[in-house]
Amino acid sequence: MNNAQGTIAGICHAKGDNANLPAQWLMYVRVENAQLSAQKTLELGGEIIKGPTEYGGESYFIIRDPSGAILAVYS
Repeated sequence: MNNAQGTIAGICHAKGDNANLPAQWLMYVRVENAQLSAQKTLELGGEIIKGPTEYGGESYFIIRDPSGAILAVYS
């Protein structure tokens, strides 16, 4: 789905690089530094599910917080 600012939603199939991702609506959160945000996730008891990954000139990580919530942080 696109809007005036660009892509806002998409569909990703569970194969290839994404085969190990759990089924969910994956939210992307823009952060100042994805690497630092991923490191903070680990420090607070979460985990990195995937990453770092480069896409469209940007870096992102898919993370899971200690309660099980999954999202992507990108910069």
